[in-house]
Amino acid sequence: MELNEIQYFLKENITYLFSYLGAIQGVILAFIVLNYPHQHKTSNRILAVFLFILAYLLVIARISELVENPFFRLVYCLRFFAPIALVLYIQSLYKKINWKKQYWHLLTICLDFLVLFSLIVLKISTIGDDPIWSSFQVGVLSWGWFIFIYLIYFRLIIRSLRAYREKVFRNFSTLHNLGLKWVYQIYYGFLGLIVIDVLVGLFSFNFPNSYSPYHGLVNTITYTIFMYFVTIRGKLNPQIYQLRILESSPLPVSEKEIKYSNKNILEENKELTLLSLQVQKIIKEEKLYKEMGLSVNELADKIGSQTYLVSQAINSCLGKNFYELINRYRVEEAKSLLKDETMNYLSIVGIGFEAGFNSKTAFNTSFKKYTGVTPSEFKKNNT
Repeated sequence: MELNEIQYFLKENITYLFSYLGAIQGVILAFIVLNYPHQHKTSNRILAVFLFILAYLLVIARISELVENPFFRLVYCLRFFAPIALVLYIQSLYKKINWKKQYWHLLTICLDFLVLFSLIVLKISTIGDDPIWSSFQVGVLSWGWFIFIYLIYFRLIIRSLRAYREKVFRNFSTLHNLGLKWVYQIYYGFLGLIVIDVLVGLFSFNFPNSYSPYHGLVNTITYTIFMYFVTIRGKLNPQIYQLRILESSPLPVSEKEIKYSNKNILEENKELTLLSLQVQKIIKEEKLYKEMGLSVNELADKIGSQTYLVSQAINSCLGKNFYELINRYRVEEAKSLLKDETMNYLSIVGIGFEAGFNSKTAFNTSFKKYTGVTPSEFKKNNT
């Protein structure tokens, strides 16, 4: 084969080559994720399934362009495993998955198979020489169904993200290295993939004569980059499993009685009230808020109490989550330091670190939230 023939072959098949290479890399990345870290196998397996499905979709998208049999499109019925896996992965970071309650997701896959099958039959069925449904009508229903299911699952993903965020705020005094930002990045990245899929798909649907294989390169490149991002960032953020470890630790049976009690009963509970006072005392006296990365588990160890009881006391009796409580103390400490002329040798950021904050952004955000002004404005008004 001559050079110009090779160049022509690559030009005409570049999308297919990139798709197959991207899919192979996706499978390799899925196996990498499957084996780290070993103590978090459930999360790893779910994330590996997520990556594998993305790789699978890359291949299927290209093969479906070559296969003329309309029933081949039934292989797309596995596509919804991607959002299912993402929902379960986020949930696995903060709680133990009850697999008996997750089988309904398989009904989504089966229902998708039936919908795809029905649409294909409608498209190829004819009465005389006329099709029962036109390609346009079938296409509208197909895209409508696709978007409908994804809207449902993105709602579930958002609910899981909110629950995860709430758990983090209840158990940690800082968001640094907890992977909360990374989990949101996975969500927005996956949302971006779906938006690109829909736009490219609608373009090819409405302008079939203008569509070319090069348009598929957009999907291929974004899918491949996203798979690498998920793998590398996940590898660099083992701290994201801290919350899962804390939440999965065995708890006494008495927690169930407290956890599901009426809120008013909890507030009247003398044990929790005394514990909340003890929490405030030890935080103030030992200035625990200056410890970056302080967790409710570490605080409970210092007090000699159960983690869930300390968390319940803070939320029920003090009306705050752990993150808010500690950062409020840090803001008060920062206010004192900003007023203290002997601390003028420290910069504003230095004051924030001295008070226990781990970043300039976290310091400025929390300070303005509780005082209504920035640290610089506060210092200017009080010196």
